[in-house]
Amino acid sequence: MQYQQGDRLWIPDEEHAWLCGTVIFVSPSSIDLNTEFGLRKINIANLKGQMGVAKLEPCGNHLGESVDNLVDLDELSEGAILHHVRNRFSRKVIYTHVGSILVAVNPFEKLNIYGTNEMKRAQACCSGNLPTLYPHVFV
Repeated sequence: MQYQQGDRLWIPDEEHAWLCGTVIFVSPSSIDLNTEFGLRKINIANLKGQMGVAKLEPCGNHLGESVDNLVDLDELSEGAILHHVRNRFSRKVIYTHVGSILVAVNPFEKLNIYGTNEMKRAQACCSGNLPTLYPHVFV
């Protein structure tokens, strides 16, 4: 795959698992990317996957968006899933849809998301009184 300056790519990272980076320089052996945590240099030889092809997933234009269902993103990759689940978790939103699958992340703390108000909201949602389903175990 050919990469060019300005491409946004998900790159593997030891600490964060995946980072979105913007390509600033490409050589035959490496790619330099600018990320929110500074410059990263990726050795293309280390990316060789099946059949010897180096492949990094494109990073879409959705990083600032808040979405309930990740299939609504312009691209769906490991990096995108982790990014949005991580951001939702930091806001104490522990449920996320990926299509019809409900992903839950254990907050290891008590959240006020199982009370009477949530039951009523879920009931209204399931009876068609709310326009869309929201990610919750009650729905």
